[in-house]
Amino acid sequence: MSDLGKTPLVSEPAYPLLMIDNAQMAFAPRGVLAPIVREQTGLTMPEVGGTASNRTHSIIWTGRDQWLILGRFDPPDHTPVSNQSHARAVFLLPIKHAREILAAGTAVDLREEAFPVGTAAATVIDHIPVLLWRNAPERLAAGVPASYGMSFNGWLEHHKTLQERHFPHEHT
Repeated sequence: MSDLGKTPLVSEPAYPLLMIDNAQMAFAPRGVLAPIVREQTGLTMPEVGGTASNRTHSIIWTGRDQWLILGRFDPPDHTPVSNQSHARAVFLLPIKHAREILAAGTAVDLREEAFPVGTAAATVIDHIPVLLWRNAPERLAAGVPASYGMSFNGWLEHHKTLQERHFPHEHT
């Protein structure tokens, strides 16, 4: 993944924002994709609601027989894959703030016990499809279609401001 560089989607994002350079959406049963993914990425396909990551790739479960593969992936012919490069904006939220802010828009339980590292969930926040996942203990990624990037940033900024106003000691 790379930063936005010279073509910002959002001029001043509420949180760090990335565009995904190399992404594929794979549509096939786990058993069909598993050997291909393992050979090319070194990763085991995640179970339902899970993620798998290494230094070069992330695989995120997005729905029944659907996975978002981040990083270089060259599937063999006739593998049902759709190029998703530059199709998603990904906001990287500190986990402490993510739990507080996203609670205003989703019913997904983001507590550590319910949403540990390696977990993913598809949800809708303010009518925007959002893919949430945790690849690191200190942050949560929120991926939205790139065309919703500005709207979701506005929603995050609004709720971040509300949290800071009502709980200033927790945001210093």
